[in-house]
Amino acid sequence: LPKALTENEALLKSKIWKVVKEKNGDLWFATEANGVFRFDVDKNTVTNFILNAGNRKSLSSNWVNDIVTVDANTIWFATKNGLCVYKKDRNEFTKYGHNPLQNYSLSDDDVKCFLKDRHNDIWIGTNGGGVNFFQKTNTNFSNVREVVKPNFGLNSALVNAVAKETDGSLWVGTNGGGLNFLDFRNNQNSSYLIDTKDFDKSVN
Repeated sequence: LPKALTENEALLKSKIWKVVKEKNGDLWFATEANGVFRFDVDKNTVTNFILNAGNRKSLSSNWVNDIVTVDANTIWFATKNGLCVYKKDRNEFTKYGHNPLQNYSLSDDDVKCFLKDRHNDIWIGTNGGGVNFFQKTNTNFSNVREVVKPNFGLNSALVNAVAKETDGSLWVGTNGGGLNFLDFRNNQNSSYLIDTKDFDKSVN
């Protein structure tokens, strides 16, 4: 590893949740309490981006769960205080959060995970607001929430992971609701939970 990484004490002491490599070779590190670190491969330097309460254009939270590269100039960060969008050319962050007065805002500020699909649209898992879908064509967030059957949606709004099938259906890992499957074509959903009897047998 480059010395810029191995000699950075703040990075070495951090609990790292996600590492993302850009096409140009730069590395981004999402941490639990120390914001994000960027390793610039050309300059061989490490920059630490953290929350600055006096600067609205800084990172919105030092707790960062996930990272996704949107394009060569744009990086998204899933934080405990909203979606944070970084523009490299301006070297500034913009926060997107929940606004109860706007129907198409982010459903919850505690953002857990990202999934960028083959159309470059982005799915966003939140810790209380289900799954959000961001489509670049209209720049709005649509939402799949927790519902009561037989309505279409999730059985838990606490989302930890999202994966997509080639037909457009979605697998959603939740906290407390097991694994959810969303079939958008047929407007059907199902869930898969651990059988506690089988689980007890497996650990004994």
